[in-house]
Amino acid sequence: MKIREHEEKLYYHYCSVNTFVKIIENSTIRASNPFKMNDTQEFKWLFKFIPEVIESYVSVLTDEKQKEQYKYFYIETLTEIYEGYYSEQVNPYIACFSEEGDILSQWRSYADNSRGVAIGFSLEEFKKHQLIEIININYDLKQQKELLLQALIDFGLEDPTNLNFDRMKHVFTAATIAIEHILDKSIYCKNPAFSEEKEVRLVYNPEKYSPFNQEQSQLIVSDIQFRNDNEKLISYYDINFSEFKKEVVKEIYIGSNSKLNDRDLTLFLEKNGYYNLEIKSSASTYR
Repeated sequence: MKIREHEEKLYYHYCSVNTFVKIIENSTIRASNPFKMNDTQEFKWLFKFIPEVIESYVSVLTDEKQKEQYKYFYIETLTEIYEGYYSEQVNPYIACFSEEGDILSQWRSYADNSRGVAIGFSLEEFKKHQLIEIININYDLKQQKELLLQALIDFGLEDPTNLNFDRMKHVFTAATIAIEHILDKSIYCKNPAFSEEKEVRLVYNPEKYSPFNQEQSQLIVSDIQFRNDNEKLISYYDINFSEFKKEVVKEIYIGSNSKLNDRDLTLFLEKNGYYNLEIKSSASTYR
């Protein structure tokens, strides 16, 4: 097994052997609907803090009626419109990675109870694609609330004392714009209970597609696809990196419960164009 000559930052995708085989054979990584992932608050985490942030945000108001209007709009109206309408609209799709390749909780949760692998990816090429963003997840509650506040400021409420709420004639339109600003920030945030995952996200936003924009990357993104998961349909996009796969996949971690045969694993990788790939074994003694 060859050690990488030049150290570079890698990000690890934990998965079962079955998924590993598909990734290597097809040179694809899957970006899935965030609402169908294991965190029930995925992509909408910041909505949890709206009441607290709004209470602080409108505290400078002296008009109690106006203050209640703000609170009703941001706490009641936004939530109602989001849950009743907006959550069903087109949203970014994500693929999850970790900054580290040997985390016990990751092996348990995402790699078939440590029977799978963690694939070390270089994500530099993905950053060249105009519809793909690579982001580090923020687990700090204070910073998350600041992001939410910034989202509301971006919405136009730089100073609530100067805003005439009565001018918002089209409440639905105003609410959807506010929701978009909140969701743009929420994709960066996650429950601190997941902090040990050290998550890094590949975010693909199909809604931003324009046929007039020429891509600078050789990545190929599929049309929308669907899979069945316990009688539940999950939409996804496959992102193909076959044109530069040797620059993308750099190393493999083997789970502590894995039954992979080193020789067969090497032959499998070589058959698919990966030579001298670094292969490591998990240091965990979990079984």
